Amino acid sequence: MADRLSGRETEVGFLDQLPLYLAARLAEVTGACILFGKQVVLGGLSLEDRLNAGTAGFAVAQACLGEFLAEFYSEWVTSNTKGAKGVGGTFMKWLQDSRKNPDYEFLRGWVRDQAVEYLPLGPGDEFLGKVSHRRLHSVYTAADEYQVHPKRLRKLLRQANIIGPETDGLHDSRAIFRVEAVHDLITASINGEQGREYLGMNRVQWEQVRKANLLETLFGESDETQTAYSKAGLDRFLESVSYQSGDVEGLVPIARALKLAGCGYVDVIVLLQQRSLERVSTDPSKRGFSAILVAADEVKQKVAKPALPGLTAKQVAKQMGLVINAVYALTAHGDLPSERMQSYGGTREARFVRQEAVLAFLREYMPLSELAAYLGVQRSHHACRLMDEAGVAPVFTSETRRAVIYRRSEVYAGLQAQAPT
Repeated sequence: MADRLSGRETEVGFLDQLPLYLAARLAEVTGACILFGKQVVLGGLSLEDRLNAGTAGFAVAQACLGEFLAEFYSEWVTSNTKGAKGVGGTFMKWLQDSRKNPDYEFLRGWVRDQAVEYLPLGPGDEFLGKVSHRRLHSVYTAADEYQVHPKRLRKLLRQANIIGPETDGLHDSRAIFRVEAVHDLITASINGEQGREYLGMNRVQWEQVRKANLLETLFGESDETQTAYSKAGLDRFLESVSYQSGDVEGLVPIARALKLAGCGYVDVIVLLQQRSLERVSTDPSKRGFSAILVAADEVKQKVAKPALPGLTAKQVAKQMGLVINAVYALTAHGDLPSERMQSYGGTREARFVRQEAVLAFLREYMPLSELAAYLGVQRSHHACRLMDEAGVAPVFTSETRRAVIYRRSEVYAGLQAQAPT
């Protein structure tokens, strides 16, 4: 200060940006708060106290005033005060009471900008003057700005790890986080039903894709709140499967291709994401997944056929020498055990017969086609006539099971009884 009074150049610091009298007063007020506490009564200080305060506060005000104020802001989080006078005690009251003095405007603006970095202040708030921008939100201010219920918002913020468990006991106005951390979460958050409609999927397709974990959620699923998706994430998902390639003649929507190719929705999505399909296009009159067109024959050729958990009715019919309707009748009546099992990577449920069940059935029973071959006759009715002559009746008939089937032990016993001694 002596250098400034004498006109000599000084090392540029914060105080050099202020009028000399204000620089001296700032050092004095800062030092007073350091020596005598933040609620010090400035008018009650003696001349010696003021000199000591000026000495103590000079270095702080010149080089690290921000760090000095940061302690006040950290105390505010656990207090019940609001506004400039509630933060920083005597220091802020001094600046607030000097609002009519234009010499203080630079200092007040500098302190206000510092406060915005530590407190959830934004446009419309007053803090040593009007606040022009926002750096931090609280649960309270964000809920008000984005019109989200505070309890719902707090749960979302916790799930997204934007706020931690240490904020559980704090009032909504004291749970603080960066503006950019919550912006995408709030503005782009949509629930599952909205996400399904946004992608243009029916409910079956949506469930297959969701269960296959092909969709990026904003955070993990939880019982605390519904699963949320961002439109940006869903757009990235659409981009990963939308492209133009090859001849468009004969292309069909994905839903139609699934039926023609006998595969699951996820199978086609994986092929698209891997760019494995050479003929792909989009219908400009539709949007989302319903607009994507593929070649069903190419999909059928390229979809990896997963191992089935059992035999289909068609496979059982071929192995037993029966018509497929006979297999349906045997399984429906419980004569041939069957189970409903997941297939195609868990995207479908169908009825299957285990191989051991087929073998067990054939150990006990002999279908008519096998009997005819065993007897060496070409026509099945000849085999039936021979069984009638041996006094052996079928266990199942065309009327009851859509097939003629004998008990194997009875066939062997009847033939043995007819054999010449």
